[in-house]
Amino acid sequence: MSSITADGHAAPAVDDASDDIGPLEQKHLQYANYRAVAGSTELTKTHWHIATANALGWGFDGMDGVIFALISPMVIKDFALTLPEYRSGMQIALFVGIAGLYFWPWLADRYGRRTLLAVNIALFSLLMPVAALSPTFAVFVIARSLLFFALNGEWSLGSMLVAETWPARLRGRVISITRSAWCLGATLAGAITGLVAPSTAGGSP
Repeated sequence: MSSITADGHAAPAVDDASDDIGPLEQKHLQYANYRAVAGSTELTKTHWHIATANALGWGFDGMDGVIFALISPMVIKDFALTLPEYRSGMQIALFVGIAGLYFWPWLADRYGRRTLLAVNIALFSLLMPVAALSPTFAVFVIARSLLFFALNGEWSLGSMLVAETWPARLRGRVISITRSAWCLGATLAGAITGLVAPSTAGGSP
């Protein structure tokens, strides 16, 4: 099976009966652009761009989550909260975030993975300053809820892109490696918090 992709090149043929191809891939084989990457034995710049974007998404998630966990005492103090109040606010944010794990893949089936991944990154970038500069705890919870919602979409869409484009022989290890970037982000978060949080706390009244 071969056809012409959107860039004008012939897509490589893929054996539909291959044991390496799952039911989801069988469905997508009707698209020439999918066959061009999934059926190729050689890696292209597109493969590496997708893997890098997925790794960065996991890395920034690790950084975001650990930084906010480490500064939780400062947030509680600045907003004059009790521990139950803070916990309830974060539970709301986490539940909204869980909804993103189901919403974004559903939407991606209709509007495309790449477009919505770009939307996720833009939302995450715009909402981080809102959370950092929140004047009230209510605004902080809303910002964190939307951040979790967008970030969980970045998780799922990035991994879906890797799974649907990398050759079957490599996709498992690539997904594992890119997800391990979470640990690197978490480590960097610890270093950043160690440098910034003490001086910030020391300057508080």
